[in-house]
Amino acid sequence: MTLTALDKVPKTIRLWAGYESDQNDCIDTGDFMGPLYVELDPWIWSSEMDRWFFVPEEHVSSEGGWVFTLM
Repeated sequence: MTLTALDKVPKTIRLWAGYESDQNDCIDTGDFMGPLYVELDPWIWSSEMDRWFFVPEEHVSSEGGWVFTLM
C-alpha cells in the first residue's frame, strides 16, 4: 500500500457563481467583492473586508447579487 501526503493530492478546481477557484478555494471577483474564500459556501470570507458574508451562489450573476453580512 502506498500513502500519499495530503499536500500532494490534487484538489479539484471548481466554479463558484461563474468564477474559477484556485487550489485553496479562493476566487477573485474583481470589482464585485474582490478576492474571496469560498470553501464554506454559502458562507464566504473576504480578507479585504475582514468579515464573513452569506452569499448563496444562486443569488449571484454577472450583473451582481444579493449579499448578507455579519456585523
